[in-house]
Amino acid sequence: LADRYSRSAVIAIGGCVNFAAATATIYATYQGAKEDGSWEQHYWILLGAMCGWGVVGGIVNGPAQALYADSTPQGSRSKYYQYLFI
Repeated sequence: LADRYSRSAVIAIGGCVNFAAATATIYATYQGAKEDGSWEQHYWILLGAMCGWGVVGGIVNGPAQALYADSTPQGSRSKYYQYLFI
């Protein structure tokens, strides 16, 4: 996606999917922990939320890394990547 569209737009879309996945995860875990609810329904909601987390990881990490690399001075990227991963 980031090859066809701008990186920031892809990251923004990923942020919206991230919010939806987080909301679904919170809802499924809190409501599913109650004794009076149907655990099967919450299981499917949680499964969908986990798929959402996978989509977020797939569409956000690559463009975010590329945007980070483009914003660091050339020649000193290894220093900034060291800061990022420590």
